[in-house]
Amino acid sequence: MVNNAAIGDDTKESIIDNNVTDFERVISVNLTGVFLGIKHAARVMIPARKGSIISVGSVSSSVGGVASHAYTSSKHGIIGLTKNVAAELGRFGIRVNCLSPYFIQTPLSLKLFKPEDVDAGLRLQGAAGRYS
Repeated sequence: MVNNAAIGDDTKESIIDNNVTDFERVISVNLTGVFLGIKHAARVMIPARKGSIISVGSVSSSVGGVASHAYTSSKHGIIGLTKNVAAELGRFGIRVNCLSPYFIQTPLSLKLFKPEDVDAGLRLQGAAGRYS
C-alpha cells in the first residue's frame, strides 16, 4: 500500500505569520491521512502476516528551511510514524518504509517552492553543517 496524498500551504517566512487553521489542515491531510492509511492497511495485512506499506515523504522530511512550517512538520511526522509502525508490524512480516524524494516537479511542488529555492536551501544547510 502506498500513501501518496499531500497538500501544501502558502509559505510564510515567519512562524508568527502562520495561522493555526492552515497548519492543522495540512497536518490533517499529510500526516493524519498517512496514519489512517497505515491503520487500515494493517488491519488487512496483520492476519495475512505479510505486506508492504510505503509512505511518501519529501526532502522536507529531513531538511528544514525549504518549505512551509506546516508542510515540513507533516513530512517530519511521517518519518516518526513510519519508524514506530515498522517496529510494531515487523513481527508480522509487514515492511513499513518511507520514501523521501529530493524534488519531483509536480503541480503541487511547483506551487510550494521553486527548484532554485530548494537548491539554495540545501546548499545553506550543507554549508552550515546543519542537517535535521
